[in-house]
Amino acid sequence: MKCLLVSDLHYTLKQLDWVDRVATEFDVVVIAGDHLDIASAVALEAQIVVMLKYLKRVGSRARLLVSSGNHDLNGRGEHGEKVARWMTRVRQLGVVTDGDAVDIDG
Repeated sequence: MKCLLVSDLHYTLKQLDWVDRVATEFDVVVIAGDHLDIASAVALEAQIVVMLKYLKRVGSRARLLVSSGNHDLNGRGEHGEKVARWMTRVRQLGVVTDGDAVDIDG
């Protein structure tokens, strides 16, 4: 199995374009955490919308697994802890994400 693992892209669109372009060369693409740039002039919600579009496109080209990182936290959980609420929207795209499990080829 050929796997691509990237992380800490921090809303760098040039790097996301590269991941999108090479995704078909891999059986599995893993984008692990820190998708957003918390220091950017671009609002987090706008970054999330763009990230969801990239994830949908990459997910149509290869099996995609996504996890959140500390820069992706945009809400609070039931116990007051910071959480990446937008990962539920990633899951709605059919992408395996935080809290999910997947078995690939046994």
